[in-house]
Amino acid sequence: MCIIMLVMGNEGIKFICGKPALLCNDALVIADIHIGIEREFNYKGIRIGSMVESIRQELLQLIEEEKPKQLILLGDVKHTIVGEEQPDLLSLRNLLAELSGYVEVVVIPGNHDAGIHAVGNATVVSSKGIVIGDIGLAHGHTWPEPHVMNSEYLVVGHAHPCVEFIDSNGYSAIERIWEIAEADKETLLERYPDANESIKLVVMPAFNTLAGGTPVNRGSRKNMLGPLFKSGIFKLDGGQIFLLDGTALGSVASMPRYK
Repeated sequence: MCIIMLVMGNEGIKFICGKPALLCNDALVIADIHIGIEREFNYKGIRIGSMVESIRQELLQLIEEEKPKQLILLGDVKHTIVGEEQPDLLSLRNLLAELSGYVEVVVIPGNHDAGIHAVGNATVVSSKGIVIGDIGLAHGHTWPEPHVMNSEYLVVGHAHPCVEFIDSNGYSAIERIWEIAEADKETLLERYPDANESIKLVVMPAFNTLAGGTPVNRGSRKNMLGPLFKSGIFKLDGGQIFLLDGTALGSVASMPRYK
């Protein structure tokens, strides 16, 4: 499989070409699989079959090709925040059980993951993040622990970054992207006095294609959810963005903006 070396820490981050996934040392990292999201569309009259099988096949293919020692699920493993439907819980439990037969599964809970401890077949760690080598990992919906901010890179999900293209006829296309942004040192040190001033933020695209997202070049980014995105700790408008195939699009600020 094609590997894109967009970012490199001392320990190494490798983006997998064409996939919303990266390798962090010996760990395969993905974010926002949102098991059960199709049920929300069904309630609104849009009939969509279960996405679990396609997600399962894609994850098993990645595990077979990359042979990681760990699979890290970077939050929002399930979709419904409370009152999870039993069929979705069963699907998630079966999925984690199967994946655990191939690789150690670690879950960093996101804002949709209430009750995830009860699902089993995975190691559930703090929602405030973990560190692997010089790379911090968190979902992104809450403030990370101070030691996570001492890393060279902070990898998060939650925001579902994407970009919108509109041609001369008004037709639009929305594509998932990676975003890499530098820290605003003054704002960073106000919140985290002992943080690494050179830390960079890596925002992962959502793994589930139905998870959607607000394009970075549409509207105001002040409405993004989560303190990491609202606080100004990272210079999001100056962030560099890349399509899943590695195509560099430049900075967010350089992209045409749409209302």
